[in-house]
Amino acid sequence: MIRRTEPNRHLRRPPVQGSHQRPALRLRGHHDGRPNRGGVPRRAARGAGGRGVAVRRRRARPHPAPRPRQRSPPGGWPRDHPRHDQQRPGAHPRQRPREGHNQALAAEEEPSVINAAEIISQGHGILFVTLDSLRYDVAQDAVDAGLTPQLAAHLPGGRWERRHTPGTFTLPAHMAFFSGFLPKLPQPVQPTRLWECRPPAFKTVPAETFLFDAPNLLAGLKQHGYGTLCVGGVTYFSRETPLGSVLPDMFDMDRWRPEFCSPHSDSTRHQVDEALTLAGAYNKQPPFLFVNVSATHVPHGHYLGSSTDTAASQRAALAYADTHLGRLLDGLKQHGTWLVIMCADHGDAYGDDGFHGRGIAHPAVFNVPYAAWVHR
Repeated sequence: MIRRTEPNRHLRRPPVQGSHQRPALRLRGHHDGRPNRGGVPRRAARGAGGRGVAVRRRRARPHPAPRPRQRSPPGGWPRDHPRHDQQRPGAHPRQRPREGHNQALAAEEEPSVINAAEIISQGHGILFVTLDSLRYDVAQDAVDAGLTPQLAAHLPGGRWERRHTPGTFTLPAHMAFFSGFLPKLPQPVQPTRLWECRPPAFKTVPAETFLFDAPNLLAGLKQHGYGTLCVGGVTYFSRETPLGSVLPDMFDMDRWRPEFCSPHSDSTRHQVDEALTLAGAYNKQPPFLFVNVSATHVPHGHYLGSSTDTAASQRAALAYADTHLGRLLDGLKQHGTWLVIMCADHGDAYGDDGFHGRGIAHPAVFNVPYAAWVHR
């Protein structure tokens, strides 16, 4: 009779530290499935005096350690980071939000619905201002730093909304705007649209949305008795080239002069003067007044006495434009109630992740400030 434990006694090892199992032993050699007396496989019991050769079974490779949870940097995630909106306002940035807190917060901060259909049916004026190339983080930082008191006094809640632009440079963004597609919130559920081209029959449009049956918003407003006025800024509104005539051709009346363009250090003052003149003289029809503010478009380094364009120089350009935009809003009050839409067409990258300029799918470019309110 072969004893199983005696031949293998010299191969025993103490348990491995941290392991819950003793190293297992197995006998080398194939067996035919029929156990021998004493429990030793038949073929392993043959040879070498019938004593099987025991070998140590290889231990299973341990699972890799779990990856540490990514922690937010001191001060929280930047505004253009995807995790910025997951932070709980007022709490330490490393604290995780409570279950359902973000949904409740979004419901509290959801902007009130503007009944654009009623406003347009009553013939009130519409002011649409695009702050060319203005980044969302630059715009909100300027508000937080108190650099734009005029705009902060009119923005709903004193803050900009962060939205995604439908275009990453001036031409496609404005073509989308004038077709009824304004910047959207970075969330699945969207608020009621201000206006929309007549959709197919199977789609339902809220009663508050102005519905136009025309190729674009400007043509639709003309059908409702509006006159459309444009004060251009960047060269896409200059008519200096055939491409620079595409957007101005959509308006009843357009104005552009070289001093409206961004290289001029006092461009916004000239643009606002022209806009107020048009609004005062054009009283035969309700106006749709569009202003493309060019001061925030490159070049704007001269607002800091530099030839280099940066986020800081764009913030300085916005601080300059703030005074004149406040003058525009105050001057329009004497002409009745206005629906005001103010946003950027796109942002600009200033070395973010190595990128520069626009026309790229980068958060610095597609995150734009947005605000809309009824101005009385």
